[in-house]
Amino acid sequence: ATMTSTLRIAIFSDTHSKYDQLNVPPCDLAIVAGDFTHHATKAEDLLTFSRWIASQKQIKETLICCGNSEMMARFMDREAIRKSLEIESHIHYLQDEAKILTQQHIKFYASPWQRSRNMGFSAKSDKLKEIFADIEDDTEVLVTHMPPIGILDKTYKGNHWGCQHLLTRIRELSHLRMHIFGHVHEWGGFMQRIQKDNGEYVLCINGASSCWPVVNGKEVRDPLVIDWHHVEGKFSIVSGLQGQITMEGTFDTDDGDPSSAHSQESPQLQRCLRKLKKMGFRNEELLKRTLILNSCDLDATIRSIKDKKRTSIRRFISRTVGI
Repeated sequence: ATMTSTLRIAIFSDTHSKYDQLNVPPCDLAIVAGDFTHHATKAEDLLTFSRWIASQKQIKETLICCGNSEMMARFMDREAIRKSLEIESHIHYLQDEAKILTQQHIKFYASPWQRSRNMGFSAKSDKLKEIFADIEDDTEVLVTHMPPIGILDKTYKGNHWGCQHLLTRIRELSHLRMHIFGHVHEWGGFMQRIQKDNGEYVLCINGASSCWPVVNGKEVRDPLVIDWHHVEGKFSIVSGLQGQITMEGTFDTDDGDPSSAHSQESPQLQRCLRKLKKMGFRNEELLKRTLILNSCDLDATIRSIKDKKRTSIRRFISRTVGI
């Protein structure tokens, strides 16, 4: 087969065992940025996922990174996890290590750690600093479960779940072109670029697939798909981009800003926002995110917010009463 400089990548994470609802298109590489299971505690949970990946014949290669929901990390070491996931030669599990993948011989590095307490791959700040300092200098694509601080990491409650140590390390990586992560469901399918210490830019992608809030009754959105024109250093959006980033065609991570369109709020969004506030809704950031995800459909937005509130109430009752 003739080698092409264009690499088609399908990105997803945070399916929480609902990966069988995904429609993954033909791609050169699928990247899984953690939380593909829901609190998995045994090898069989990993095998079930890897068998599903193996059944997706339209995927040429798959890179898997774990997340906090892969709870078996407390009982299984890296090689035991690898044995459960790498059931075919085109499935690659990376845990604080690098590997050259694809016909383009691109160097990938993956790390699953984050700050969630008492879950899989949990670590405190000092430990995270050590872990992320070990990311290899010539990494071209970094996959983590955790976002960098301030980059597509803000929850609807206003908390930032990203890591300052990770952001610092990303800025030091002179060869880095792309950073893929998940963890914060609210920003799944969004892109943002950040500038590195050498003045170049890295494209950051939140690949979380869990729809939050639920969009038109769907719990999991299909992967974000991009074409990476490796030689030219450019990316094209194929499908799955969320929000108001409506760019079509190609943009260059060194010159173009894929997040600029998102920062421009449409008049329709502003009108809907005013209506919702008059109806008594107050959390502006939550309202904006929900409107964007529901294409400024007021009725769908209201349903999504109410669904989220009902879920929060049920969780509160479960924790306090033990139901």
